[in-house]
Amino acid sequence: MAKAYTIDFLIRTKNKNAHNHDLMMQEFLFQMNQSNTLQKITRPTLVIHGNKDPVVLLRHGKAVADAIPNSKFVMIKGMGHVFFNRALEEKIAKLVVEHLKSI
Repeated sequence: MAKAYTIDFLIRTKNKNAHNHDLMMQEFLFQMNQSNTLQKITRPTLVIHGNKDPVVLLRHGKAVADAIPNSKFVMIKGMGHVFFNRALEEKIAKLVVEHLKSI
């Protein structure tokens, strides 16, 4: 199922150029930093990112977390942009519950 979903996603994607997407994310982060949008977040924030995400690169997820004061960044080894794994769903749910209990 995950493979079929990914193939379908790639077929339907009009802009398959990863470099352009990377530049778009850099521009987004620049705009967020210029406007201090992320820095204005005052609630405890959990940013979860997979190290195998081909859509939003790991460094961009880390940059979002770095821009949010007092945020917590969790990198999940082997996770991509989407996930179809029950164990991974449970792991993420536990991270979210732990985060919510800590605030």
